[in-house]
Amino acid sequence: MLKKFFRDMKIHKRRNDFLISTLFVILLGAQICFAGDVPVDRDFLKLPDQRWIWLEKTGWHTTRIILGKGEKSFKNRIWSETRETDGTHTWAYAFFVRMRPNQFITFDADKNPQVAVSTYDMGNNIIRYAIVYRVHAERLEMIQEIPGFNAATDASVYK
Repeated sequence: MLKKFFRDMKIHKRRNDFLISTLFVILLGAQICFAGDVPVDRDFLKLPDQRWIWLEKTGWHTTRIILGKGEKSFKNRIWSETRETDGTHTWAYAFFVRMRPNQFITFDADKNPQVAVSTYDMGNNIIRYAIVYRVHAERLEMIQEIPGFNAATDASVYK
């Protein structure tokens, strides 16, 4: 049975080459189409001082921003705030974006860490806001909203 299979494969080599080439082109095209996905799985960020920030999806259009220390658990939170979809931001999915190229965390003049979050709802409009937060010892403070941020390019907020 196996001998017959390999013999038939040799006879139909031209057809098999065409099928393999076609499959390769389809898979390559699919890879190119999905290369610009929004990084919605980037929802946890560890800060240099052993604290962390977790963007926990808690509802259909609700995200809880949690600042904590120690193990990733709601019980280890220092501060938390629940954000819901409003007229400007849709909080269906929230994820961290780079502040500068290859950096998710930058520091202000007072040495407080700063992080940026973008939101997404899986719709057609990928031009969103990047929301910059300053991390204090006990809370996060929203300091700036940057409009026109393209979430699919995975670019940085500041050049």
